[in-house]
Amino acid sequence: MRIDQMPFDESVVPRIRLPEEIYGSYIYPEAPPDKTPIDSLPDELLCEIFGLLQSDDRFLREWCRVLWVCCRWSAVGRAAAFLWCNIIIRWMPNRSLIVANLKYSKNALLTINFRGSVQFAETLPLLSPHIHRIRSFKISHSLEPAADSSLATFLSYPFPSLEIFEDRSQPAQNPLIWQPDASDYPRLRNLVLKGSVSIKVAPTTVFSALTTLILKKSSNPSFTLQSFIQFLTLHPHLEELDLDRYNLAVDSPFAARMFPPTVRRFSLSGYGPNFVKHFLSSFTHIPGSISFFISQEYDEHEPEIPPHKGISPIHMLPEPPQRHLHTISRVTSVEIQGNLDDTYILVGCVVPRSTESFVAFKSHTVSWPPPIALPRQLFDVVYIFNGALVTEVILADKIVGDFPKGEWVTLFDAFPLLEHIYVGHYIDRHLGDTRAGLFEALLEPTPGGGPRWPSLRRFTLAYGNCATFSIGALPQVLQARAEQGTKVDQLCLIFKCGTWTWELNWSEERDKLVSWLRNATWRIFVNDIRFQLLVV
Repeated sequence: MRIDQMPFDESVVPRIRLPEEIYGSYIYPEAPPDKTPIDSLPDELLCEIFGLLQSDDRFLREWCRVLWVCCRWSAVGRAAAFLWCNIIIRWMPNRSLIVANLKYSKNALLTINFRGSVQFAETLPLLSPHIHRIRSFKISHSLEPAADSSLATFLSYPFPSLEIFEDRSQPAQNPLIWQPDASDYPRLRNLVLKGSVSIKVAPTTVFSALTTLILKKSSNPSFTLQSFIQFLTLHPHLEELDLDRYNLAVDSPFAARMFPPTVRRFSLSGYGPNFVKHFLSSFTHIPGSISFFISQEYDEHEPEIPPHKGISPIHMLPEPPQRHLHTISRVTSVEIQGNLDDTYILVGCVVPRSTESFVAFKSHTVSWPPPIALPRQLFDVVYIFNGALVTEVILADKIVGDFPKGEWVTLFDAFPLLEHIYVGHYIDRHLGDTRAGLFEALLEPTPGGGPRWPSLRRFTLAYGNCATFSIGALPQVLQARAEQGTKVDQLCLIFKCGTWTWELNWSEERDKLVSWLRNATWRIFVNDIRFQLLVV
């Protein structure tokens, strides 16, 4: 007979009372003498199964219900300290459950996570006696003004085991000013302040174990630019630096410093181009091993860059950019991204892309209507990546407008090792054809009669519905390059068909495309032709 089929008789079945402080008073029947297969599992494996419940956020709060099953499960679960180390405190905290977590976790390190609008005054006194074993302290809620004092008092104590401190709550007009003594946080590795807590320390303060520093907008600047740079250079293990509109007061000119050599990822977001340029110029150079992302926003106080002209990455980079950002010289693949709104992204990667080294510049304008095509995009590539061994240039799918022949010629001349061109934008009768200028440049007469750009032998081109598209001057380009001794090795054609024009089934469209390619007279000028059929 199964346990749930047994009659309930208090005179026969002994009572099983689980911890009243967690679950209240409940009575459950004892398991029958014949064990089920799960009863044969060792305690260690049961604990692993309970831990899997905690790994799913849907069950994290209710995982302990499994302890209601029988006496053994209850005893096993309460004895496993690691099951009680992760304490999540929500907008209606369960004091009894918090007490149980603190009790059954024994002396293990704790992870504290505040989620929702929490009254700190109710919960922090429970945690205070256990500060010495808090390993992670995270806040992800809107900080209530009444709770500032209790949280400030709590953070004033030493945290000898704290490794992670994250505040991802909503920013407040009057943030809590945290003034830590670095000696009280000897193990602090990750510091993320993106909400209601703002840090204020001396420029000479050193968190000796710090590896990640993420700071977001704060209404009260705690650093000048000079003091913050001094603060950075003193940290011997810093690997990731992320500044998102973090308020740094710009002071008088000062001598440039060395960028922390241990940093591997660097992000600077939400600033105007002049500040970005000033920040980057504050370092003698930024090492080539760094992957960095720089996002600038239009600043109405910078009239020298009118919004209707768009903002280029060159407006935020020191001159020349390669001298300050050494990662640029390692770039081998460049991608231009954009869309019909105000976004322009320029990405440089090191191929193979499995490596982490990359650079990315994102620009914003506030003009409306936005410009049809952001200006001088190919010239930006030439200026920024001059000297790099670029072998690939990609124009992403959402790039609009056309690029004049002269810009393509300048691009090819600047990168003689260029092997692959990818044009993801297909013809739009309103926005122009991105490939028109490309074909004109490739058909330009060769000075002296020799081959031009001999390394360029791979093309990937996107088109619209194969029933209506026009390949334009592509056959002439392929023939001309074959006659010059630079026959194209690989041509990949991507046909993008909108769902509203999808009249034939997939196989019919594919067969039609294959037949067209087989009968094309110009295919003899290409060593390898490939195609893709996409529904967009």
